Amino acid sequence: MDMTRLLAPFRRLQTYRALAYYVAQLGLGAVGFAVVVAGWSITLALAITPLVVPLLIGFRAAVGGLAHAQAAAAKSLLGGSTQASLSFGGRGFWGRGVGVLKDATFWKQQVHLLLSWPTALIPLSLFSWSLELLSLPVWYRWVDSHDVLGFITVDRFVETLPFAAAGLGLLVVLAHLLGPMSSLSRRLATCIERRDTAR
Repeated sequence: MDMTRLLAPFRRLQTYRALAYYVAQLGLGAVGFAVVVAGWSITLALAITPLVVPLLIGFRAAVGGLAHAQAAAAKSLLGGSTQASLSFGGRGFWGRGVGVLKDATFWKQQVHLLLSWPTALIPLSLFSWSLELLSLPVWYRWVDSHDVLGFITVDRFVETLPFAAAGLGLLVVLAHLLGPMSSLSRRLATCIERRDTAR
């Protein structure tokens, strides 16, 4: 493999868009995790009271709003046509609460919210680790030699060079993996959108 092909992802805008998408997914996924856990905790605690219906409707709106933000991030950063649906079915007071529970889109959006932040954490962790290793020759002298990597003593510039090379290699591998990962994320978002709009 020649250097042009090896470094090709660094010249493509899609690589940086994919990285920005995973940053957005990490933030939205963390908020979504908190919303799902808090929403179900409060809803189940008040399940035997009439307050459960407005809570379910509000919970549905919050999940739908976050799913819409995720779809907008996928559309603007990864391309494609994705749009999350937000529907409230059922008639009457109790029927609306049951309608939220019967809404398959509501459950899919919760699963997507719960899976988005761990999925985003993988490429962002690799990116962070590669930058840490790559910049090791710059900052190793300002920390205790045992704190540099936690398990290997590094106290000379020459000892940092293999780690910097490993960081560069990891960064190149990640740049090549971001394309297929973003394609999979775009396909998943499009698949969910297609099912939602078919309802």
